[in-house]
Amino acid sequence: VGSALVRRLVADGHKVVVVDDMSRGSLENLGPIRDEVTVVEGDVTAEMGQILASFRPETVFHLAALHFIPDCDADPLRCLQVNVEGTRAVLEATAALAHPASVVLASTAAVYAPADLAHQEEDSLGPIDVYGYSKRWAEELTCSFGIRLGIGVGIARLFNVFGPGETNAHFIPSLICQLQAGESVRLGNLSSRRDYVFVDDVGDALVRLAGYCHNGQSAIVNVGSGRAYTGH
Repeated sequence: VGSALVRRLVADGHKVVVVDDMSRGSLENLGPIRDEVTVVEGDVTAEMGQILASFRPETVFHLAALHFIPDCDADPLRCLQVNVEGTRAVLEATAALAHPASVVLASTAAVYAPADLAHQEEDSLGPIDVYGYSKRWAEELTCSFGIRLGIGVGIARLFNVFGPGETNAHFIPSLICQLQAGESVRLGNLSSRRDYVFVDDVGDALVRLAGYCHNGQSAIVNVGSGRAYTGH
């Protein structure tokens, strides 16, 4: 998602600074625009104050997260440190700026309780795992930050994002890798119904949400197709 967002911002003529600890990120994903982007290797939980003070951004897109569910379940403390404490660190660093920036948080549909029908933004929240809870708390921190400072914040609840540049072993890239390796394909649970959204469409949605928040308005939006797919 980060590389798709950066490509869109650069195409729109914006100066972009990327902060990444490179635990999952890859500069190769930036392709031909690599030299047009400032990349800072840094820890979202520890170094954001200095970084944001140096660049004074107009908009902060907060995408940094531990979001591969098996990793979150295996190390829930790390999940909370990155997703919750990392969000707090980003928000406090933003608040310290002379002119606080608007903030767009990449959240997740995992904050909702599982349901048979497409989720609406007004649906009750009911996460079922540590990742979902970590993003729910990140959302609450972000909304509180916006109210406290009187600035616009955007919450983008992403559904299942797919497309080039994936660095986690999610369902679609895992399936493609198995096929390329000539292995027997292991599909796992085929009963789950997922809403898939292309990564470039997600980047576009994040930019549009930021534009809305520049007017001091805040919004929580779902970013998905509204259609459910199963493995059958």
